[in-house]
Amino acid sequence: GGGRVVMRGLGWKDFVYDFTHEIAQINDSENINANLPFTSTSNTLEIIEKLGILKIQSIKETASLLSSNDLDKASKILDASESIIIFGRSPNNYMGELFKRSVNSIQKKAFVVSSDEGGLLSKTLTPNDCAIFISYSGNNVQEYPMNQMHVLLKNNVPIISITGGGGGYLRKYST
Repeated sequence: GGGRVVMRGLGWKDFVYDFTHEIAQINDSENINANLPFTSTSNTLEIIEKLGILKIQSIKETASLLSSNDLDKASKILDASESIIIFGRSPNNYMGELFKRSVNSIQKKAFVVSSDEGGLLSKTLTPNDCAIFISYSGNNVQEYPMNQMHVLLKNNVPIISITGGGGGYLRKYST
């Protein structure tokens, strides 16, 4: 009874890693097209169910891609940073705003920079700060926010990237 989990010989990090990777391997009985999860004839309950399944599938896929070593390294960079500046275009900057609020709630300075101010702010950052790039593709070096990477690298600013399966450019130059 009680449903209490007993861990023998495993640390929390090991448990979370094993648990999230196990969850990610569970096969879903329903494969839903994320671009068109329901039709105009779907009723409200079908829409709610399909959106719920999509969220769960997204969480599982994300968990399967996470690296505990990368997360540990990122957390050390964030902890040592005086200011955390988040770069991203819509809709990624909305996720950045949520993260900013969480960071601010633990009395740490974090800001989401707009594309209009990205170039100006990039030049003010130092190795004591941290830049977070949120980009699905992470490859277009001519577009914001990747076009700020060269300034940050020149100023030795630690860079954390959050990107999709691609993101070769962003991955290559991230701390």
